[in-house]
Amino acid sequence: MAFTNREENDSYLRIISDVPTRWNSSYLAWIRLLKIQNLIDIMASSLSVNSNLQARKDGKRLKEINLVDEEWKPLRKLTNILKKFAEATEVLTLLLVLYIKLYKLSNKTYVL
Repeated sequence: MAFTNREENDSYLRIISDVPTRWNSSYLAWIRLLKIQNLIDIMASSLSVNSNLQARKDGKRLKEINLVDEEWKPLRKLTNILKKFAEATEVLTLLLVLYIKLYKLSNKTYVL
């Protein structure tokens, strides 16, 4: 994978934070982690052999906290299970918004 500068790359991944009131924020964060799993491994390895002492320490720490294959597998399975729930949540959210708009429109009195 070639690294490019910001102007050359049209798609950047941003951190997805967990939000306690929205269950699917965890799901989305896990999906993002799975998407960048290889990049995390590359970064940990690259930092570990860096000439800068702090970078090597960061690489060592990243390797310590990074998931191992046995931990990635259940995460992959869990996200596959949760995918349908995430899709249903999106549909229900859209339907709720439409319902509220229709309700407000139906309660308006129009004068001709």
